[in-house]
Amino acid sequence: MGHEHLPIATRFGDHWLASHYNVRLEAVSTLGRRTPIIQRLVRRIDRRGPDECWPWTGRTVKGRGKLRLNDGKDLNCARALWAIVHGPIPQGYGICHTCDNRICLNMRHLFLGTQQDNIADMVAKGRQRGPCGERARHNKLTAAQVTEIRALIGQRVNRREIAARYGMAVCSIHDIRARRSWKHIP
Repeated sequence: MGHEHLPIATRFGDHWLASHYNVRLEAVSTLGRRTPIIQRLVRRIDRRGPDECWPWTGRTVKGRGKLRLNDGKDLNCARALWAIVHGPIPQGYGICHTCDNRICLNMRHLFLGTQQDNIADMVAKGRQRGPCGERARHNKLTAAQVTEIRALIGQRVNRREIAARYGMAVCSIHDIRARRSWKHIP
């Protein structure tokens, strides 16, 4: 091609892109469209201050920015932008937002993480949905009962007996023991 060494902004006339990202040449791929994906992404980002969210102004599906490809599939904009800037996203990883704004495409607000990383980030920020523990409408136990169950498990009482005593499934007793449920109770 002869211009691989040039920043994408030089080739596409977008000075913003060059000043913020070291974008790979693969970004010029059109994925079946006449306009390169990078141009389609950049023109729909509301670029604001460097530390502000840069919302996606295009189409959204379930609160996330999407680009429609010729084959009818949707391309997740945050994943596409990350891949253009940093390269392929490893299996099992996704793009997380430090700002908790799913349409934000400011690279300073995006980080690579697993689903577990994203959930830990959500819990640390106190954003988990719905009530937990006794406030959850589907619970069968109180905090005191959970403490009793954990004490019984510590005394090596059979989990089936504990489950029968409290009207619970054995797997629920196991989740309490493993702290997959009732994590907030010591």
